[in-house]
Amino acid sequence: MRNRDELRALALISEIGIGVAGPMVVCTGLGWWLDSKLGTDHWLVMIGLLVGLLGAGYSFYRLATAFPASQPAKKSSARPVGDDPDDENFAD
Repeated sequence: MRNRDELRALALISEIGIGVAGPMVVCTGLGWWLDSKLGTDHWLVMIGLLVGLLGAGYSFYRLATAFPASQPAKKSSARPVGDDPDDENFAD
């Protein structure tokens, strides 16, 4: 079973890497390509980088919220007998 957990962790790490780096590379590359075709002064690269950062942030947020955090163990609500002065079994 441990091997399966390691593979899931590896898949999650690679998905985060691709999900964060992918939009940044694609949008920045598209901006660079459009700048070279349209002759603009790197404005489209900057806009592409901004859109890529927004896309990467959304992708990271989606992946981070897809897996719930492990819940801490609940504390027992039962009290030991004799801890409450209002209890009839209170030990003086």
